[in-house]
Amino acid sequence: MIMLKYCIKRFLESLVTIFIVVCIVFLLVRLMPIDGFFPEGLYEQMTPAARINHLYSLGVVDRDGDPVNPFIQLYRYLLGIVQNRSLGISTRIAPNMEVAAIIGQRVPITMRLNLISLAISMTLGYSLGILMAVFKDKFYGVIDHIGMAYIVIVTAVPNLVLWVYMQHYITLWLDVSMIYRTGQWQTLIAPVICLAVGGVAGGGLWMRRFMVDELNKDYVKLAYAKGLPTGKVMYRHVLRNAFVPMAYNFPAAVIFTMGGSLIMERLFSIPGMGRLLVDAVNQRDTNFVQALVLMFSAMGVFSVFLGDLFATIVDPRISLVSKGGTRK
Repeated sequence: MIMLKYCIKRFLESLVTIFIVVCIVFLLVRLMPIDGFFPEGLYEQMTPAARINHLYSLGVVDRDGDPVNPFIQLYRYLLGIVQNRSLGISTRIAPNMEVAAIIGQRVPITMRLNLISLAISMTLGYSLGILMAVFKDKFYGVIDHIGMAYIVIVTAVPNLVLWVYMQHYITLWLDVSMIYRTGQWQTLIAPVICLAVGGVAGGGLWMRRFMVDELNKDYVKLAYAKGLPTGKVMYRHVLRNAFVPMAYNFPAAVIFTMGGSLIMERLFSIPGMGRLLVDAVNQRDTNFVQALVLMFSAMGVFSVFLGDLFATIVDPRISLVSKGGTRK
């Protein structure tokens, strides 16, 4: 019951955060030039009366051509989302088409790329960190040195430079196309590898650091002194405690993957939400910008929510209720 109340509370806090982000973006978009509400090149061709009619249909002005209060526009926009599940009409990307319908076609592509990349980066990253910590003082530290060299190189090289070079060489070595094609899973190999490389380095670095910290603590030395086997000490003590801070790293891993997909979809011509957001900003398609910011902010905020929830599950030191009735 306590966990349920905590989940509801954090869920409502996440909704409030998303609401604030959407409000800020909506009001900032209203500061953009008015021609952003028209299909490209059409603003100059339309008569003043036609412009007013078009803006009135979008709710930007009233019948007399006077600007509608931005807060009233915001209220109508949010009401449309709740009642009609409408995110507005595209003005430039796909004129007169529903934004929600277009985004609905792109969401599975982006989610597939992000989820596969995140799963690979977390699995390989944590495994790399565990191997580096376990074999830190064995075999002359070869595994630890190789892993650390990989982490330093990936971390030191700017992500964009790394991804551009990897795009060329991976597609060359694997003989796969640089262009994404629906239904051909081979075209996802290169972007997934590029996107996962940084996550593997980050996960490996933090997992190694937390495990080494645990290995140097007195309770581990006491366990070895009692004669407990290495495997039992690693699994029941070191790994369990090292995974606690990694729970807090989960939101950062999700957000890094989401940010990387913006560039990856551009590099590999993947028709996902990331590429759509860049195009919407460049072409000043206001409704698309608002809708995509809503989608990305929701994914980012709820990843933080899931990370916090995961931390309360794996960390026994966290108490959801204190003497005062609040979370510690």
